[in-house]
Amino acid sequence: MTTGNEFILFHKDYPVISVTLNEGYKINKVLKVHNESRVPTGLDIKGKLSHSELDDWLYDRAISDKRKDIDIILESNNVKSKRELIIKNNGLGLCDCYWIKKANDARLWKDVNYFENTFNEKGNNIYLGIYESKSKKQNIKFTPNNISSGNVPKMWIRKEDEIYLVKASEDSSRQEPYNEYIVSKYLDTIDVKHVEYNMVWINKRPCSICKNMLNSGEEILSAFYVSKLLKKDKKDSYLEHYIKCCKILGLKDTIRKELNNMILIDYITANTDRHWSNFAVIRNAETLKTKCLAPIFDNGAALFLKIPTREIKDANYKLLCQSFRRTQKENIKLVTDYSLLKHKKIESLLDIINDVYKSNDDIEDGRKNIIIKYIQQRMHTAVKRKKL
Repeated sequence: MTTGNEFILFHKDYPVISVTLNEGYKINKVLKVHNESRVPTGLDIKGKLSHSELDDWLYDRAISDKRKDIDIILESNNVKSKRELIIKNNGLGLCDCYWIKKANDARLWKDVNYFENTFNEKGNNIYLGIYESKSKKQNIKFTPNNISSGNVPKMWIRKEDEIYLVKASEDSSRQEPYNEYIVSKYLDTIDVKHVEYNMVWINKRPCSICKNMLNSGEEILSAFYVSKLLKKDKKDSYLEHYIKCCKILGLKDTIRKELNNMILIDYITANTDRHWSNFAVIRNAETLKTKCLAPIFDNGAALFLKIPTREIKDANYKLLCQSFRRTQKENIKLVTDYSLLKHKKIESLLDIINDVYKSNDDIEDGRKNIIIKYIQQRMHTAVKRKKL
């Protein structure tokens, strides 16, 4: 880009930040902050807003560099880089109401947003790593799939006027979609608020499917950026720090129980991927009023995913954690409310695993039985901690 390199980050139709981009589509200067209240949560505006921090925020919104077939996706969108992909798609996704456009672009939010407008689903399957012709390259135009973070192959679709997210699997066992479905059924059974996942098959490939968790006019704020609202006190755990940040947004201390339940669920199900973009809060995009914690979502990396069967026994004692402490064993020590474990169907997970895995030919009975054995052991360990 040699001319017209001034862009404006918008929140709906509110101009938020004017910036310039260099020839590599990277933000290299913040020209003006128009609306401090709508600057993305967690970005520092008390001092001078950092152009590099803003650029990182914009870059992180888009499809992961680690996604399968990222080169084919870029080629199909007729772009040479992820940064170009972001700008040509105006940074538009289905998790919030931010977008970026040239300063002289007259389009409005109602003209472009994917919540209200149809979007192109031609060539969608390449985002799942599925190709319907010998030529892998597709001719793709604007799609929310390009502004959809995470490493798991996924795509957005419209179905009966509702928006759904379809996810495949990174793992050769194709275990992830089954895990999403299993944990969803389990959380239904024990009355824990969550995103409901079901299963579909696309080109004979198992996938999970869920409705967009957001209602009209809502958007999601990831825990990663919420946690930046305060400087962490050295005496606080990361859980306590996060609760304090949520309180700044207007949430009440009752969220402690919900977060305790999340820790317990992740421990019991052996979920090792609860990083700080996999839990969040939901707010009203117009009033900016925070409504609630997001329901539990993204449980595909549970049930010893990617751990060879012969290594599950040893791995069970030292599973890593990405939320509040480094290991699952240490993370569960943060729990102060174990009331969830009193639910009469708390052990129903074992039967659900058995029933659902029966339909997955990629998971041998030996692996299924080992998973059930050590998940049961994790349940018993959690109950013992409750009695301490």
